[in-house]
Amino acid sequence: MAGGGTARRVGALGAALAALAGIAAGPPPPVRIGLDGGGTLVVREVEPHRGLPHAFYDQALASLPRLHPEHVLLAARRRGTVAGVAYALVCYREAPDAERVVIQASAVHGDRAWSLDAVVPPPYGSALLQVVEEIAKLPSRAEKGRPADR
Repeated sequence: MAGGGTARRVGALGAALAALAGIAAGPPPPVRIGLDGGGTLVVREVEPHRGLPHAFYDQALASLPRLHPEHVLLAARRRGTVAGVAYALVCYREAPDAERVVIQASAVHGDRAWSLDAVVPPPYGSALLQVVEEIAKLPSRAEKGRPADR
């Protein structure tokens, strides 16, 4: 048992030294943003990839019919740009009578990338616009060390 305690102390020391040196131990935790009219936007920083965001869009449209055969696509954008941030977005109901609307997006700016997910009640128009506004804010928040917080 003594070895386990030593390993924990060494691990904690390594994590503390990495934090002091500015070495990230992994991606920052997701950030939750309350949306007007209800719902929450969850923003996660992800590993940048040159296939983002259009690969996200292609995969989303290819998988929706299998995941939700009765889905209703409400809005989709394969390649958009807002405030210098490239993004793709899909907005859908899982079924025609579903109470909730799902908004998902992928965004890239420079060497940073984010995944955005929201579930909102209808009407969804205001929330959809707010998600695009939040995409535009991603680079300035990341520069301040706050990837997506308010």
